[in-house]
Amino acid sequence: MSIPRLLMQPPVIISTLSIVTSIGIQCMLEGLVPLHVVDKLNHDQDNGITFVILGLVFTIMVPIVGKATDSLIEWRGETMRYYAMMFGAAATVCSVLLMALANSYAVMMVGYAFFAVADLCMFIPAQSAYGDFVNGANTDSMARGYSISVFAWALGAISLPPIGTALYLRFGFSRPSIAIAAIPCAICAIACLLFIIYDKRKHR
Repeated sequence: MSIPRLLMQPPVIISTLSIVTSIGIQCMLEGLVPLHVVDKLNHDQDNGITFVILGLVFTIMVPIVGKATDSLIEWRGETMRYYAMMFGAAATVCSVLLMALANSYAVMMVGYAFFAVADLCMFIPAQSAYGDFVNGANTDSMARGYSISVFAWALGAISLPPIGTALYLRFGFSRPSIAIAAIPCAICAIACLLFIIYDKRKHR
């Protein structure tokens, strides 16, 4: 199956959107959070601790979220993947809202750790969708499927961070972060919901 044909499949479209969103917001926050804690939260210097916190949460939670995703799919079928991505999108917005409202470094880091878990709830189900879709379609497109995943990762990494940085310089952390998180997460959640409705009607 060619890459254009793969890109036209709803599971691939939704998973690509989810990865662009999760990686885009993650990369944006990796740049803005250290600036914000120094500029507004009276933290003398960051010393890279925000990256350590994010990395530790990822290291601990990746296998847990992966196992939970597999268990959900085994329990209730493929549609649970899209429920997981919807949950991740909603939780991402809530975590960014908590970070935006934080008035101390400690609260900010709690929100950042919460974000890391929410981010994984979007990314891991989406990433796994490529392999499962290609296997289910009985094609030899595994490498092409994962190349789309890498493309989505790169697109997210280069798209939202420049926007976030430009808005941060003008409006600060809170409003730009909430807006940049809420809009793509809402689009992603709506796409997942529409696919769930479509899939249920298809299998009636």
